[in-house]
Amino acid sequence: MTDLTEKWKKGELPDGWYYVQLKEGVYADNVKSIIMDYYTEFSDFMKHPYLIEQVLAPVPSYDEWQASEKYNKHLEEVIKIYERKDKQATETSIAYNELAEENTKLKELLKECKDEIDYLRKHYKGNIDHFKNNTRLDKEINQALGEDK
Repeated sequence: MTDLTEKWKKGELPDGWYYVQLKEGVYADNVKSIIMDYYTEFSDFMKHPYLIEQVLAPVPSYDEWQASEKYNKHLEEVIKIYERKDKQATETSIAYNELAEENTKLKELLKECKDEIDYLRKHYKGNIDHFKNNTRLDKEINQALGEDK
């Protein structure tokens, strides 16, 4: 039961137009019809209370209705903005995940190359110091793999 229904039953409802839900079957079987009715102390509201289920809401004035329409349009625009931002965030997240996946694959490839370099250094028969002792290359590979030492 609404607060307006309680006020109506106590006779404390201000005069004016209201949306009223009728009891089931007043106008059609199995239907609780909603109508607009004008309430005063002497209106049908009070003469036939047995027909009324509840008083739902006051009928807004034209100015109130227009303000409500304007506010609804504003909310629709706000929702569109949030939907665009959500889409952008999702697209950014997808792009980030794709880059992270590619980065992981590149690190795996670099790790394979490092293992090959280590193997060749260990088993290389030549005498090329640059190849055997290139600490800059080792440092950069380790840094890229996150294995800084």
